[in-house]
Amino acid sequence: MGRATANGTAGESRARPRRADLRQRRGKPSTGAARLRETPTSTRNMMADQRAGGIAWTHETWNPLRGCSRVSAGCVNCYAERQAVRMAGKGQAYHGLVRMTSQGPKWTGKVDYDPDKALEPLRWRRPRRIFVNSMSDLFHEAFPVEQVAIIFAVMMLAQRHQFQVLTKRPERMRDLLVTQVFRSCVEREADELAVHVGYRGVQTGRWPLPNVWLGVSVEDQAAADERIPLLLQTPAAVRWISAE
Repeated sequence: MGRATANGTAGESRARPRRADLRQRRGKPSTGAARLRETPTSTRNMMADQRAGGIAWTHETWNPLRGCSRVSAGCVNCYAERQAVRMAGKGQAYHGLVRMTSQGPKWTGKVDYDPDKALEPLRWRRPRRIFVNSMSDLFHEAFPVEQVAIIFAVMMLAQRHQFQVLTKRPERMRDLLVTQVFRSCVEREADELAVHVGYRGVQTGRWPLPNVWLGVSVEDQAAADERIPLLLQTPAAVRWISAE
């Protein structure tokens, strides 16, 4: 990843998302960039240093969803592929999700959901900044809507944390987050999950979630021109960009 910039900002889908089974959980700037800078609240500039083995702008990574596929030129040197292939042996977390080829590691397109991992932020008591799905894309088309809703439900409940989401698929992000159907699905999941884990007195009616940053990664001007306007159309408490 390269330079990342965060900026604070303040329909209905055709198909109703299926309810998730709680039992499974148990066991040169573009026009868009210029518009982003015009938003009234503060701007944070952050640097990511993958070569040092960490991400300087976050405290924790959280990967309840695994697996991905290449979507643009920015995926050619994907660091997550290189990391995942080290954990792709039989019985390991990324088995079947990535493979080594003559051109290097490559995602297979298969994805996986870890229901226990999904609840991790609810166990972390110390407030922290959390990079969501650092090894995948939360809005990958293979992840069912109900799984994405569960992740948002956890973020809704874990209000002591700040969650940072980056995607190269901002169209799906926008299409989900602008709908009342998705919001209602998230709120139902949060209500059920709160009972399951014993959360009480948590307000779940705020939208967009005030502790969630939504951003896009851009690798060149064309990607910026395509993705930033979609980000600006997405309801978010904080919008940010990772320029790679």
